[in-house]
Amino acid sequence: MLFPKFFAVFTAFAVTGASAQKCKCKANPCTTNLVKNGGFDSPLDGSPWIFSNMEVTSYKPRSSPQAALSQIEDSAQRNAIVQSVPLVEGESYTLRYYWTIVGGTFAASGGCEISASLDNFHGDDALYLSDTPQGTYSLHEWTFTAPANSKLNLVVFCKRDATLDVNVDDVSIYPASCLNPT
Repeated sequence: MLFPKFFAVFTAFAVTGASAQKCKCKANPCTTNLVKNGGFDSPLDGSPWIFSNMEVTSYKPRSSPQAALSQIEDSAQRNAIVQSVPLVEGESYTLRYYWTIVGGTFAASGGCEISASLDNFHGDDALYLSDTPQGTYSLHEWTFTAPANSKLNLVVFCKRDATLDVNVDDVSIYPASCLNPT
């Protein structure tokens, strides 16, 4: 009768050992947004983003309850959100974000844009804002090769005087190999 008890204990140990092995697997990189709090929703103060002349707003977010708001009042103003992002140097990634004009007067000659960069020097992506219906979000994507220790900078500005309010929401970075990240 001693044999069945030994067999039961061994079987339980083997199953437990197999379960522990599965826990060491890496997450699918296409399901993990490398940007933290890309929707500015949790926590509600927008952290870990660093805000410069921008703020979190509940006015017309793409995905509730919040978005980041940039209010441009003159051409000297540079409004930005910045976040350190864990990227692997030399790997390709795709940045995605949504933007919309939520107020102010848009002038095509104003040269207003959202500029994305990494560490303020590596690569640069300029999105020239177009006159779209207020509150209608547009998707923008930029694929880039990562430097080491990356800080993502999204800067909203106008080259000429303009009064413009722009929301940015649902910011994400995934490996460029992910065709349809979730």
